[in-house]
Amino acid sequence: MAHDIFISYSTKDQKIVEGLSAYLEQNGIRCWVAYRDIPIGKDWADFIPKAIEECKIMVYVHSATSNISAEINKEIALCLKNGHPIIPFKIENVDYLGSKAYHLVTINWIDAFPNPEKCFGKLLSSIQNISSEPNQVSKTQLENKKDRNKTKKWSGYILGGIIVLIFAVLAFVQYSNSEKVKSDLKTYSELATQAEEDYRKGEEYFVIALDNYEKAIHYETLYADSKHADKFDLNVENKKNALAKEIDSLFDIYKTTAVDAFNYWQKNEKIVSEKQIAKQYVEKALKLKEDPMLSEIRRKLSN
Repeated sequence: MAHDIFISYSTKDQKIVEGLSAYLEQNGIRCWVAYRDIPIGKDWADFIPKAIEECKIMVYVHSATSNISAEINKEIALCLKNGHPIIPFKIENVDYLGSKAYHLVTINWIDAFPNPEKCFGKLLSSIQNISSEPNQVSKTQLENKKDRNKTKKWSGYILGGIIVLIFAVLAFVQYSNSEKVKSDLKTYSELATQAEEDYRKGEEYFVIALDNYEKAIHYETLYADSKHADKFDLNVENKKNALAKEIDSLFDIYKTTAVDAFNYWQKNEKIVSEKQIAKQYVEKALKLKEDPMLSEIRRKLSN
């Protein structure tokens, strides 16, 4: 079925996406969502690129878990490659990380937290407005061509004004740079400290801790080649890598336990205790990472 929008999301946010897609389709916006439009047992990679290519707009549902999803990074890159607009729909108040910070920082978004459902209407209006916009590229090019001679006439004056402005900006930057370093150093230290506190709270906070380590590393990278580099050195990179390995290890254990219990439950007269074990470890694993297999097992266990 042809679709208007592609919804990019983390499987942990599927319940919100189910409500969102239902609302949009009730209002005439055709949606493509992985949980419904990819047949069971099929490879996601065989369907997602074509779905993105054929969409008109991408809606990216932003949360702490989607923020660290490498698969969603690929979806955003494909959307931009195809020249489609992206509407970030933030259901949690977290800053963009990695390539999302690079690609999405200049795109206006919708703050939908703490009640995403109340913002479905605002998203619908945004989609309708973008869909109704005419092609502005050729119009802008024509206007630029008409104004070229007029603009050229004033180029000398504009250039002089720009030079004056540049010197003014440089003077201001030099004056304020020390205050910025102090502010960034304070934020960096707070992020590193908060990450360690989250780590000590236990595995339910590991993903949050990893997120704070990533944010702290941003400041280390920012000042890596500056004279302030020694101030931004709390060994955050090593701590982040160690935590990532611990998450990987726990995830592997939980996934193996969940899959084994699920298979045993299916083959042995639906033993209730095994079903409960499978449910428990599916949830524990998905709190750490996204996984299509475990998402499918969760669906089957809930039936």
